[in-house]
Amino acid sequence: MLQHGKELQRLSRAESTRKSYLHWWRTFAAFAVKVGWAQVETLVPLPVHVNVVVQFVSFLSDDYHASTIGVALAAISAIHSSHGMASPTTSKETLKTVEGVARNGKVSGLTDVVVITPDMIRMFLRLDSVTPESGKRWSDTRLRRAKAATCIGFGAFLRKGEIDGLDVCDVSRQADATTVVVKKAKNDQVGRNRSTLMGAEVGDAQEAEQAVWDWINGAGLQRSAACTKKQFPSEPCFACGPLFPRLAGRDSQATKKRWGQSRVTEELRELLSECIRRTWLPVTFDVKRVSAISLRRGGNSAAVAAGVGNLIRAAQGRWLCTETPDEKYTMLHRTEMVKLATTIYG
Repeated sequence: MLQHGKELQRLSRAESTRKSYLHWWRTFAAFAVKVGWAQVETLVPLPVHVNVVVQFVSFLSDDYHASTIGVALAAISAIHSSHGMASPTTSKETLKTVEGVARNGKVSGLTDVVVITPDMIRMFLRLDSVTPESGKRWSDTRLRRAKAATCIGFGAFLRKGEIDGLDVCDVSRQADATTVVVKKAKNDQVGRNRSTLMGAEVGDAQEAEQAVWDWINGAGLQRSAACTKKQFPSEPCFACGPLFPRLAGRDSQATKKRWGQSRVTEELRELLSECIRRTWLPVTFDVKRVSAISLRRGGNSAAVAAGVGNLIRAAQGRWLCTETPDEKYTMLHRTEMVKLATTIYG
């Protein structure tokens, strides 16, 4: 029973969280050897002295923001907790050092973050081909897949992992919209199958919704008669397969294997690069500043610009706290700020 309890404690964290903690603990272990607290990285004496943790925070502050340092400290705290020891990360000295990093470190303004906008989604929908710098033109199947992934990520406020984890049976079309079921999420490790909507009956929203179904129908994806969604709602359905699978062969046929973890960002950046080549976006636009999270932030920010309240946006983005979309996912564009600067003079 004790071993089972420890296993349940291990599973209480997401796989991505465990990987992140492992990375930061290894980073700290290397630092501990460097400063003489440990002789080898695999044998770090516990509990770690507060001064060592303070030095570690100072060491990280040259390259990382306070939020990232907080993740590193959480990893150290988790290791101490697993051994039944008090964590030095909660000491006054450590907290004051982190606060100092937050006060004096580099701060990104609201307008510094690049997000996907409705105009960009419209550009993606207009694309009839993509030819990267390598010169090898995308297949029509790959282009449809990229359009569908960006549209569903933007319209349904999805995280990268949520896009990757979608199965064919997680999307269903009703008369007025498409329902997207998110099996598990960063803030829903137990898998409550929270659903959200994308698309609508008219206009650009309808075109974005249709892009998802153009991909599904064009790739021959369909719900299997052996679908396991009812029996295991929070688990991947191997019968229906992933909504965004790998493509194989000259004809770019959809397989039953999920695409790579970085594929969303790669496809998104290539779509933007194609828009630049067509002069739809300025050549100064830095596609490397865009990643998969830009879709979720962009969808929420577009809803803010449209006057949608945080309660509705929190429901759409499946945030547990209604303040979260305003505090962390609302990014104002320069055009909006210019309009504001003009409007206030009435």
